[in-house]
Amino acid sequence: MAPDGKLRGDWRSQAIYEPPLGPSDTGHVYVVGFAGYIKIGFSRKARERVVEIQDGVPEDLMLYALIPGTMETERDLHARFHLQRLRGEWFGRVGTLAAWVKAECPKSVHQESLKESQACLSHGKNRSSMRGEDVERA
Repeated sequence: MAPDGKLRGDWRSQAIYEPPLGPSDTGHVYVVGFAGYIKIGFSRKARERVVEIQDGVPEDLMLYALIPGTMETERDLHARFHLQRLRGEWFGRVGTLAAWVKAECPKSVHQESLKESQACLSHGKNRSSMRGEDVERA
């Protein structure tokens, strides 16, 4: 991996550190991206999965985090950043997701933010993260 965090050239020969799993972890949640895009996914073989993703995108990926966890950890993060979701596991690098990535993707904060997102939805409002404005639901 390059000093700037980007994985370049022949990915198969580059070292990707996978943090050790805890007793309840079954794999890693990976957070990768390029330009204004972020992908949050789960894999039991994170290194191989990141290599596969790089093969399908037009620019060098940045590996932001590998977080020991489960598919539930991934779902929690998807729920937390649902307002930035573009398609599937791809999100826009804006708003709270951009701030989270800039803070190096701390795992400990996602539960609290998930509660905030659920509270916002239960009050009938949806924040348009791409425009930064509140939009009332019909």
